[in-house]
Amino acid sequence: MNSLTKNTKKLVNIEKLVYNGYGLGFLDKLTVMVLGALPGDVIQIKPVKKKRFMWLCEIDAIITPSPLRKKASCQHFKDCGGCQLMDIDYNDQLKLKDAMLDDSFKHLKMPHLKDITKPIQASKSSLYYRNKMDFSFAKEGDQVYLGLKKRKTYNAIVHLSDCQLQSRRCNDILAFSGEFFSAKKSSVWDYETHTGLLRYLTLRESKARQKYMLILTTSYEDKLLYEAYAKAIQAAFPDIETVWAAIQDTVGDTHKTDQLIHISGTKTFIDHIGDSPFKVSPNAFFQANSETTKRLYDTVIALAKPKDTDTVLDLYCGTGTIGLSISPYVKTVVGIDNNEASIADAKENAKLQGVKNALFFAGDARAVLKEQSITASLLILDPPRSGMHPKAIKEVLKINAPRIVYVSCHPVNMLRDLALFEENYNVLEIQPIDMFPHTYHMEAVAYLELKNTI
Repeated sequence: MNSLTKNTKKLVNIEKLVYNGYGLGFLDKLTVMVLGALPGDVIQIKPVKKKRFMWLCEIDAIITPSPLRKKASCQHFKDCGGCQLMDIDYNDQLKLKDAMLDDSFKHLKMPHLKDITKPIQASKSSLYYRNKMDFSFAKEGDQVYLGLKKRKTYNAIVHLSDCQLQSRRCNDILAFSGEFFSAKKSSVWDYETHTGLLRYLTLRESKARQKYMLILTTSYEDKLLYEAYAKAIQAAFPDIETVWAAIQDTVGDTHKTDQLIHISGTKTFIDHIGDSPFKVSPNAFFQANSETTKRLYDTVIALAKPKDTDTVLDLYCGTGTIGLSISPYVKTVVGIDNNEASIADAKENAKLQGVKNALFFAGDARAVLKEQSITASLLILDPPRSGMHPKAIKEVLKINAPRIVYVSCHPVNMLRDLALFEENYNVLEIQPIDMFPHTYHMEAVAYLELKNTI
């Protein structure tokens, strides 16, 4: 059926949820993917964009709601893009994530992995679980406020008064910040004209210590404003340990920048995974769900079956969190990451924890493996969301390590990579873990063993 157009209105039964968060249904032989739709919904669709084998659509009207739907606990859910599944009971979210992963096995023609995949492990907390969030500034009249992007937009910000992702304390910090900058008559970033001062406010929270780091991102430097803000907010919230400023003067919609200025408080911010302390720099990657990260790393260790004779190569090691967690059980850990700031933190974290058998090096994983002759009995791979470059996998395969543990925050990309590993390795177990309640995202850990080459 090719008669669907942007002006067509059709009824569709949604059969399942696929990994990118779309509900999937069919019109005759035509596949439609509907943002915000749930299995069991009968909806009237609004076609948005035609792709080669499908149409991307929006919900025009819900005719019969899915039995999974319930009233979201968050008042902002209808508009806010921060969550996709807040209107589903958490236990049902877990079942949907298991089903999405199962669907990925079929779609990628890897059904044999279903039998070795365990049910998803729940997050320790389903609300107020995040330790880091990036909020955007916006303005209505003279009122400055902070929030998250409105769903399906790039330039509209939902004014948040009770976000349930980070902590109640963070909501108070957002409200205070909005009032402070309103009183200062500060300008905010305009996504059309690319002008205005205030862009983002990043909140890092140590759940273990109940302390905070703030990073104020602006389009140009204003030291007097920075210092006034730091003084005011630390007086109002003494648990804010450190305040930084960041300059983001590009038109790109990103808070990431190397232009950092320490404004007030301590320069070092400490968070914990279990009982282990970790230094977290403003730009450092640190798992966003601290409490469940302990469960994730315990899973890595259990699957890896570490031995006191093991040399562990920890690729994409970041600030050293996984490598340091496994270090008590092995002979040596060697961590590699292309982010020099993360490697500096990893070295500091080794000192902080008194770890003597872990070494960390800055460099591109593929280049380092190609240039160096590296041997390891255990590989830990924790690549970015996009997964591994095929050439990097090729270099990893040359190491011929007997065991590999692959950690991924995008299981579909992990499966794509595992298909390349399977010529040399058997995938023996996959354990999904829910690090991101109320979203379609999940973490997964895969354990691989080298095939018998005799």
